[in-house]
Amino acid sequence: MRRVAIACTLFVIAQPALAQSWEKLITPGLSYRMEVDSRVPRVVHYLRWSPKAPGLSARSEIANMRFFGGEGVRARQRTSEMAKASGAIAAVNGDFFGSSGEPLGAVVRDGELLSRPFDGRAVFGWGPQVSAVGYLTWAGSFELPNGSALALTGLNEDVPAENAAVLFTDSSAEARVPAGAKLVVLRLERTNLPPSGILRTTVDSIQSNITKYPLAVGFAAIAVTGTNQSSIANLKRGDAISISSRTDGLDWAKIDNVIGGGPSLVRRGTIMVDWERAKFSKSFNETRHPRTAIGRTTNGDILFAIVDGRQPMSAGATLQEMAQMMLAEGCDDAINLDGGGSTTLSIFGEVLNRPSDGAERPVSNGVLLFGQPLETSVEALAIQGPSSLPAKSAYGFRLIGADGLALPDREVLWSAMGAGGWIDQSGVARTLDGGQMVIRAYYRGQTVSLTATVVPETKPGNQAK
Repeated sequence: MRRVAIACTLFVIAQPALAQSWEKLITPGLSYRMEVDSRVPRVVHYLRWSPKAPGLSARSEIANMRFFGGEGVRARQRTSEMAKASGAIAAVNGDFFGSSGEPLGAVVRDGELLSRPFDGRAVFGWGPQVSAVGYLTWAGSFELPNGSALALTGLNEDVPAENAAVLFTDSSAEARVPAGAKLVVLRLERTNLPPSGILRTTVDSIQSNITKYPLAVGFAAIAVTGTNQSSIANLKRGDAISISSRTDGLDWAKIDNVIGGGPSLVRRGTIMVDWERAKFSKSFNETRHPRTAIGRTTNGDILFAIVDGRQPMSAGATLQEMAQMMLAEGCDDAINLDGGGSTTLSIFGEVLNRPSDGAERPVSNGVLLFGQPLETSVEALAIQGPSSLPAKSAYGFRLIGADGLALPDREVLWSAMGAGGWIDQSGVARTLDGGQMVIRAYYRGQTVSLTATVVPETKPGNQAK
């Protein structure tokens, strides 16, 4: 079918409707929708995944795929970079994170427990056939050769200086320990700590007077501080140690991936925002912020909602408003994820929302979605439109092919960054007070961009004489 040519390079848009929506197919079983409500104002992005669609899958993932394993701020990673490194076609930011960059709550990746749960905070889990919201509890210990056992106090996380026993699995690039700690380095019979199960290990070495120790795949370590060190005083190379893990709250025969967050938003078809149980503040609950949420619908779809905030075009949402959105989208259960500057939606490596920091923030973990992208294109592309725009106006842009004809907008993903303005999924740019905006268009494996300068309005009395 021949594409429809456009008559001019730029067209001025009349006053936009109060509420608008655009939906685009990413791949069969995965769709994206952008909604704009100028009354709040609020911009919401939805990603809907049908787990039963053939060729689609999703997993929880941590920054750099190993804790403390990358460059940058506290070894965190941008959501879009996480997706590109793993070959995912879409990604959403995950849990809140601590001072060392590790997730605060539970993470299970393809059946491997990476991070223990945060007491009182809901998690979202899924497997090949089911998904569920729950509250997890975790207990771990290691059994010494003399038959005694010492409780683990943490997993792949910061080590307290007193009376701690923190396990670092080989999903950590290194063990990080405080001064005075002893580190029991272990050789694993098999990798991957299950949510509930036992790891058999042997002592490889005992390390003292260190703050970091690299962990190769097939090795783990237990950092021991304070009075707990007396329990390991007689350990030596070659001793057998069994590490046990028990995580309750979900059915591990059916669930193999978990993302933490909190609080709960919807339970069993009813709004239930348990911010107090999850140890969040009243202000966090009631103030509009950028938000990310995940939920399961009545028909088994998994829905992600990404709300922009702290910007002129989008104020954000309270937790109650997020719950109402998820319920309106048909979710029986839903939880909140990390928000604020962390809120990010990436599709084909493009950031489609507008992070409130003005740029994408490195985060601790996320949810990655895998599948076959749609047909790729090798033709030359260009964004048709001006490089200078007046402030506080709306203008339509188009993506054109080598023949100068407009490409079908249903296949184009639009995004824009910068203080100058933003763009919707019809290609209409909405300018703000002034500054630059970088407009990007993705089409069948290619991305092109155009930088436009938004000229501020001239105030009365400031005209040149």
